[in-house]
Amino acid sequence: MSDMWELASYVEEHPGDYPQRWQLAKKLYAAHEYRLALEHLLVLKNEWKPHLNSRRYLGAVYYRMGRYTEAAKTLREAIREWPEEIGLREQLAHALTRGEEHKEALNVWEDVLQLQPDHIRAQKHIKKIRILLKTTLRSPYLSDADDDGVYDSAAGLPPEPPVVGNICPKCGAQNSEEFDRCWKCDASLALHEDSFLNLPSVQAHGPYLLRPETISSVAMFASFALFLVAIYFAVRLILTYKADSVEALTNVSQIYDQVLAPSRIMMSLVLLLWWPYALKLSLRLARIKAMPPAILICISGLFLSSLTAVLVLMPHSMVFVAFLTTLLISLLLVLLAFQIPPGSALVAWAAHIVLVWLMAACSFWFAECYRFGEFLNPLQELPVLQETMSGQGALQNAAPVRVPGFMTPIRQKVRWESSGSAWLDHYAHAARASVKKETAEQGLVFQILKGGNLIAHEPLEAEHLYVPFSIEPGEEYEFVVTGPDYAMVQIIVQSILPCVFVPSAPPAVSADGAPAEAANEGTTATTEQGAGTLTAPPSVRP
Repeated sequence: MSDMWELASYVEEHPGDYPQRWQLAKKLYAAHEYRLALEHLLVLKNEWKPHLNSRRYLGAVYYRMGRYTEAAKTLREAIREWPEEIGLREQLAHALTRGEEHKEALNVWEDVLQLQPDHIRAQKHIKKIRILLKTTLRSPYLSDADDDGVYDSAAGLPPEPPVVGNICPKCGAQNSEEFDRCWKCDASLALHEDSFLNLPSVQAHGPYLLRPETISSVAMFASFALFLVAIYFAVRLILTYKADSVEALTNVSQIYDQVLAPSRIMMSLVLLLWWPYALKLSLRLARIKAMPPAILICISGLFLSSLTAVLVLMPHSMVFVAFLTTLLISLLLVLLAFQIPPGSALVAWAAHIVLVWLMAACSFWFAECYRFGEFLNPLQELPVLQETMSGQGALQNAAPVRVPGFMTPIRQKVRWESSGSAWLDHYAHAARASVKKETAEQGLVFQILKGGNLIAHEPLEAEHLYVPFSIEPGEEYEFVVTGPDYAMVQIIVQSILPCVFVPSAPPAVSADGAPAEAANEGTTATTEQGAGTLTAPPSVRP
């Protein structure tokens, strides 16, 4: 009947078999099924013969459930039946301490010293409680060596004599031989080192819902899976960034999806390295005395950073979602896995959120400053960016804008306006001209000039032509189409930055009413006698 549930079925069919009920209660306790164990231990207390270890288990169950008053009552009754049992008194003292009954706990520890004057743990606890209560009480059994509460080999205390049962290697509590796990801290009494998978279990009625070892295991595998997904998105983003040529940005989201790829990858790498340290630092800032295991902190940090990296590296902007997700999940992890008081947990959680996202923002901004080539003052840029991205003057997605004039010869000047942010202007520099022939004439040429200098020259051989080019806000550009006269050509421009078409100056008129030649050949249009052909400047002619 080694299986716990088979044993439970047996006990249900044979309620009078108290030895088997006792074995079932111990198995339920070891499996952290405290409420079920409590039911059977109460039956044993009321119906079975007086049994020391079952009473100790009953007190331990109440203790693990946070019901310290009932634990103390049970242990006092047991002490009346077994007054010489030191383990019961030690167990009672711990229950009273957790129940904030420090004076009663002090009396019990002094009773332990009366029964065993060389009980070192009793001496330590007495001194700690006296310091806590700020009393001047003294016990004749307590050494006056260390007034600061520190005990070591230099204190001159005699070695503790052997005791019956097992001593917990973690908290030092005395356990009877039948205890597989410590009644106080639930640590295993087997001789092996503690790990993050062998933490004290969660109180059944305490503030936590899941065991930390369960959360650690799940977080470890989830972190590995999320890390692989983040690597996939990062490689995909790098390949896309390298493959893209200089094309026009047709909507604001493309700045995040395409242009900011290097800085997003840099921010993700920084978060992967920084998050575990930020968690540990925040726990220290919150003055947590019983620090969670380092491996638990590391796994939690890697899980949160891997999840954030996946959201940051996804094709669409998920930064706000990543921020909200980390707020919620990190709060749950700190509360459920770290087993620290809720007040301290909230302080540590808030501190680590500030540390993490401050580092993320700094790494992203410095990466952008490096790419931009100079330091960008965030106090100047961020307000402008906020207004540009979401204010009344927010940039709109690039809608096609038709250039005035559709019959050759065509010459139209245009100027792009600044967004107000040097950083945004730098990334919104790409524009595109779409040129479409409405007739089948040959020999047409499309050109783009910047300040009189040729920056694009494309023969219109196909019916449709796309010409990407870079723009600089404030500079004046000119679109020129030369070739056979009266050919119908349509030019459409796309850019995130707003553009303004500059009206051409009217031609000068001579005294006899005929148009005069422009003073500057190549900068203003001239009409040949009877032909009406636009004469292109030397730098524009094909």
